[in-house]
Amino acid sequence: MNELELLTLIADGETLALEFKGESKKQLSDRELVLVCVCMTNTTAGSLLIGVEKDGTISGAKPRHGTYTDPSKLSALIRNSTMPPIDVVVIGTPHLQRFNIGGASTQVSKHYKPYRRHLPAAHHG
Repeated sequence: MNELELLTLIADGETLALEFKGESKKQLSDRELVLVCVCMTNTTAGSLLIGVEKDGTISGAKPRHGTYTDPSKLSALIRNSTMPPIDVVVIGTPHLQRFNIGGASTQVSKHYKPYRRHLPAAHHG
């Protein structure tokens, strides 16, 4: 997608398949990022643009890995934080991050903590 196509997409505004997340006030946390990807996967395939405010203003995406953003690390974060794992294509520019998110054939959830099971005291060896 070239710059003109991207600007046209932004000018058309958010839809069910296009979500804007601005970072002018604060950076989107990893948890928020994963949650948005899970919600989009469970609803419809689409794109997430980080660095675009709700009104379509391009405010810019903040670097996530020091002075830059590594798209492969963002893809790995989402894949490793979802069950079943979802693959997301991240296209990074100095000002925007675009996430192409596919739809899921089954419900996807996020997970941050290991699954635990409580065993009664009698079962502890």
